[in-house]
Amino acid sequence: MNGEAASIAKMRRTESNYTWNLWIAGLVVVGLLVVANGQPPVPVYPFQALNWQWILDLPGQDPIAAGVQAAILPHDSISIKELTAFYRGLAAAVQPRFVVILSPNHYDAGRANIQTTSRVFMTADGRAHPDWSLVGQLRARGLAGSEGDSFTKEHGITAQVEYAKRFFPEARWLPLIFKSTATPAEVDAVMRWLEQTLPANQTLVLASIDFSHYLTKTRADINDTKTYRQIQTMDVNQLPTSDIECEFLDSPAALRAVVAYAHSRELNRLTLVRRDNTADIRGEPNLVSTTGHLYITFS
Repeated sequence: MNGEAASIAKMRRTESNYTWNLWIAGLVVVGLLVVANGQPPVPVYPFQALNWQWILDLPGQDPIAAGVQAAILPHDSISIKELTAFYRGLAAAVQPRFVVILSPNHYDAGRANIQTTSRVFMTADGRAHPDWSLVGQLRARGLAGSEGDSFTKEHGITAQVEYAKRFFPEARWLPLIFKSTATPAEVDAVMRWLEQTLPANQTLVLASIDFSHYLTKTRADINDTKTYRQIQTMDVNQLPTSDIECEFLDSPAALRAVVAYAHSRELNRLTLVRRDNTADIRGEPNLVSTTGHLYITFS
């Protein structure tokens, strides 16, 4: 009984924190609205724009259990069938109030090591507006810079927004991108704030990460097995901390972010829903340069 009371009290504190924190970013939000309205929408991922209905008609739905609060999934454009099946399974399992999309900053664009934006994203299903209040709070606390230009060509975000808009149409959402120079302390701080601010059981954190790059399938499989075992420990100190330490991983910072979040939420049930490689998808096992994909849920 005491445990149940403590759990309810924690949920109430989390909801209260979110409500009371809104005023802190009020003036910042006004400024963000002005800036966002002065920028054109971030364009939809081109392949999705041209083929969206065909993509949605692709068969398959991954079996995903209820209670998922975080996931790792790729943004590789070759994975459209697999991504569609994964999102379909996610949507059947959970309809969150908030969706947070974590991604590498592939081009190390902009100034801040961790960036967000209030800029509108265009999708085949209409405009996707980031949650301006969350963006404002992150900026006001110095946890992330608001740099809309960095998102124009950031496919780690645009590849996911299309799906998020379709499969979680009522959710408020937040994009975050991590430069290769983002430090563990910076990553931990922003994820700690998200855990303290957003309500448990109503938030879905999606880490948009491709794994081994530019390797044969054999070598990529070896690397990805090692990385998966590190993720299974749920210990951020077991993960690679920089691109130098793990040059074939898309973003050690984004990986640390999702594992840190899952650990803080006590999401101890980790499920490998799917694992593949571009060589598998293309049916060309002897490809010299491939990309590895892991689909993982945390609940």
